Amino acid sequence: MHRILVLGPSSTASYLAQGLKRRGFEVHQGDPCAQKCIQGDRSWEALRQVLHDFRKHFSSDTLWVHPGTSLWGEQLRFLQLAAEEELRVIGPSQSTLAAFQDQWKFFQEVGRLQIPHVVESSEVFQSYSELTSWMEGSQAAWTLRSLARLGSFGYFLAEPGPFLERSFELWCKQLQLREVQSSFFVQRCFSEARHIVVPFVRFPGGEIQFFPMTDASLQHHYHKIIEICPVFRLSNSLRAELLSSTKRLAEHFDYVGMGSFEYLVEGDRSYLVEVTPRLSTHFVLWQQVAQTRVVDWQLAASGSSLAAELKLLPESSWSVAIALRLYAKDSVFHLPKPGTIEVLGSFSEEAAQLDLNYHLGEEVAYDHVGFLGILFVQAPHRKLAMTRSLRALDRIWIAGSLKTNERFLAEILRHPWVDSGIFHRGFLDEEFVPCTRPPRDYVAFAIACCEKQISTQVRWSLAGEWILEREDAGDAGLEELAEIL
Repeated sequence: MHRILVLGPSSTASYLAQGLKRRGFEVHQGDPCAQKCIQGDRSWEALRQVLHDFRKHFSSDTLWVHPGTSLWGEQLRFLQLAAEEELRVIGPSQSTLAAFQDQWKFFQEVGRLQIPHVVESSEVFQSYSELTSWMEGSQAAWTLRSLARLGSFGYFLAEPGPFLERSFELWCKQLQLREVQSSFFVQRCFSEARHIVVPFVRFPGGEIQFFPMTDASLQHHYHKIIEICPVFRLSNSLRAELLSSTKRLAEHFDYVGMGSFEYLVEGDRSYLVEVTPRLSTHFVLWQQVAQTRVVDWQLAASGSSLAAELKLLPESSWSVAIALRLYAKDSVFHLPKPGTIEVLGSFSEEAAQLDLNYHLGEEVAYDHVGFLGILFVQAPHRKLAMTRSLRALDRIWIAGSLKTNERFLAEILRHPWVDSGIFHRGFLDEEFVPCTRPPRDYVAFAIACCEKQISTQVRWSLAGEWILEREDAGDAGLEELAEIL
């Protein structure tokens, strides 16, 4: 029997489990850091124990491990732990991952290939004084990037000003919590560029297959918020350039397995900004759009006999899919708002699926990432996908001592720029202003409830204050109102 342990957030692990079961696997899930950041040796020791227990309980079976969409999948140490427990890994090979462990060296090699990229500094920095010396005389904002692979947590926006030193120190402390050195390099900040993801799989024989591109421009502080697949408003020449650069990079680094290269597109030029040597969260989007199964491609790339016939819809038959990420956070001040999920309503909506990482009664703790789950919506065309996304967001009911961002996501989708498809990477950081007051219909409903409950005719005036209909009502009405509110 083939058994497999799937790691990563359950919101995407469930999709992988479906495909693996179809291929005859007995699937288990149990990531010790599914809701947390990978923080040094403690996290690795927890993973080691999970892998050991998996081997111990099912030693008579053929055992596999799938890193899912977690950061484990791009670390050489993960492959070493799996090898110690004699577990087969579904993912890129050790030689493939080794080429991307040092991000600075990777971009240096990209430069030698004469592929445009975002790295600006010609050296690696270690301290604030080195950074300010390099930035001297510049009033532009720059992106700092850690040498270690930490996902969005490895980025920092350095804007000249009185708060730069303090915010830089806080970022360095975050790196230290993850037990990595505060070594970084500087990238150009393309706030008005689009962020395009090019997913692919490359086989041992050198054949490469591309999948529908994803637009990940709607992001905040390097955290992707809303992703749309396939990409719209991209010229044929730029599309061909992105595919050509991706193919050259995959061949140069002898990449074998599933992965993606990410680019910033500004005008008629593209710049490499990221490589993800593992399966990314957006795989659910292109999997739905192209009507295929990512697990089949991964098994085929690994040479497994369990792989099924590979199918992929032609581009003319593609649909549109949108992914909306739910977080436990205050979207106005962009602060984490953890707490306990005390109410979790059932969800049912046409062409939409809500996959959560938490269950009713569970706590989103302060040391968690705060990633609640993903809402996936599909439709034949983009306008209908946007409409269905808004309707699906209205059906989500998560309540408790935490705060969630469904209204923030709905406001983004309703913005005329987003509705027209003319947004860019810096839109949420620089242009978009979230509403700080409840919608008018919510306020009207609350007022109606108060007017019905209060016998002393206290009502809300157009001037924005509570008033008494009768002067002889005294303070009793206000006291009663205070108790209700």
